[in-house]
Amino acid sequence: MKKIKFLPVLSMFLFSCGNSTNEKKVEETTPQPEAAAAAVSFPYSAAYSSDWKIGDAGNAKVVLDLYKAIESNNIDEFDKYLADTVTSVSYDNVTARLPKQQIIKNVKSFRSNFDSLSEEFLAFIPLHSNDKNEDWVATWMTEKVTRKDGSKDSTTYQETWRFRDGKIYYRGTFARYAPVK
Repeated sequence: MKKIKFLPVLSMFLFSCGNSTNEKKVEETTPQPEAAAAAVSFPYSAAYSSDWKIGDAGNAKVVLDLYKAIESNNIDEFDKYLADTVTSVSYDNVTARLPKQQIIKNVKSFRSNFDSLSEEFLAFIPLHSNDKNEDWVATWMTEKVTRKDGSKDSTTYQETWRFRDGKIYYRGTFARYAPVK
């Protein structure tokens, strides 16, 4: 943020009024760097990584494009988003390491259960782990569906997506279902 000091500005104005050449001097100011963030000492150490920064926004777009493909039932588009093999850990702790074509088949089967499906993203953020040199995207969204029988439901998810060479190779998900009414 640039700060203008009143006295130097007033002085420049007064002195410039007496200048017969009508030349104006403009003093350029450069923004001062923000104070370095104070080091924080955490009461716990992270088992995986605590050295993160904001990552490539293009990775967040990949995840959002993937979900747009699910909404519009264009699951074949997954081919361009996924690595050859993807590990997925679901909300119920089922871990699967599957080839891309099997994942596409599974997602098609899942999507076929619904007349409509929509995502409302509450947040998404691309991340980069400096010490692991890994790119991630974290998402938080509510999925609303209308089943083939007309019943409606919604689920809130938090997911993490890991990237290698611009392709998704890992997905972990956590879910909270709508309360039973």
